[in-house]
Amino acid sequence: MKRPDISIIIPVYNAEQNITTLVNQITSQKFQGIEVILINDGSRDSSGEKCKKLSKQDHRVRYFNKTNGGTSSARNIGLSKARGEFMMFFDADDEITPSMITKMFDEISKNTMDVVSCGVKLNKISAGKTISSVNIDINPEPKQNNGESFKEYFTRLLGIDGRLYNVTNKIYRTKIIRENQLTFRENLSFGEDLTFNLDFLQHTDKLELILEPLYI
Repeated sequence: MKRPDISIIIPVYNAEQNITTLVNQITSQKFQGIEVILINDGSRDSSGEKCKKLSKQDHRVRYFNKTNGGTSSARNIGLSKARGEFMMFFDADDEITPSMITKMFDEISKNTMDVVSCGVKLNKISAGKTISSVNIDINPEPKQNNGESFKEYFTRLLGIDGRLYNVTNKIYRTKIIRENQLTFRENLSFGEDLTFNLDFLQHTDKLELILEPLYI
């Protein structure tokens, strides 16, 4: 079987209302070289059945079931199953724009980056309707100062740029993850995204930012 370009890992917990929409948004993108890894983390609703159905409808969707252990635990299972040259992590109750995967792949490929991060559109929803929407961090980042190490520069950016905190608005080069045996820390209930990014960026300074809200 041909190796996918991108593995997209999605922990699923009680997401029966959203998971089909997100997976359809992924599989209908112009960029097709993907695998979608759904990890049902002990859901108590019909999420498992919906994931299984999605995997039967598209051979690129792979479904795994586990007892509940939290988002980090589910992502680590996904990491162990992923085969792509690049890796992305989405949350089951979020959405993506129709061009997100194509633009992220193009950016990380053409510029030989190790991680690319995009802006985020934050929607506030009430009674199933979007009542407000705001784009987060789509402005150019400040430049690295002379004599400032990348570690110092990234630490400074963390305080002013919300693009850098989460894993869900990024694409990563899998080689960096594999060579350094990076995983999500399962003993954390808060900040697991940030620690993963800090661990990843200890091993590269090839970071690119896209000034567009592609993740919702």
